[in-house]
Amino acid sequence: MERKHAYTCGNYRNRARNDYSCTTHYIRKTVIKELVLADLQRVLSYVKTNESGFIQTATQHGDEEVKKKISNLKTQASVLMFLQNNGITDLDHLVNKVTRMNEEFLEVSDNIKKADRRLDTLTQHLAQYDNYKTHKAIYDKYKQFDPKKQEAFYERHSEKIELFKNAQQYLNAVMNGKTGVPVKS
Repeated sequence: MERKHAYTCGNYRNRARNDYSCTTHYIRKTVIKELVLADLQRVLSYVKTNESGFIQTATQHGDEEVKKKISNLKTQASVLMFLQNNGITDLDHLVNKVTRMNEEFLEVSDNIKKADRRLDTLTQHLAQYDNYKTHKAIYDKYKQFDPKKQEAFYERHSEKIELFKNAQQYLNAVMNGKTGVPVKS
């Protein structure tokens, strides 16, 4: 007599633990085998009738997977090169390297901030010097007139004269009596 193999429903087998009210049911191994074979025949039939479409789909899927694997390998190779170039052989070396890199980054970042502040200051100096240089001739002309004519001249050129005065005051304060342009390295 041949023994019939079957798979019993998992819910029925575990009904006491899972509080299911499932009745006994099963599926025979031969039925599963027939279903799998039928599905396999259906797929093979599709491949035979649509061979070019199937190949294109399979190739496209494969190309995406290959590109993803290549990208991952490139990343891993970059990491490996970094480790080798920096003599990193264990986790302690890696932690030390990352700590040093972070400290260097912070130092460079501070230097950039200082340079930016200096550039802002120099830009302000240059703008004031430009006002001084541009409007000096008008101010000198203004100072040459007698007081009555000065008033009329001032009314026509007040904006430029005030820009010159403000620039002169700014530069006197910044220069502290120096006559040369301050240059820091």
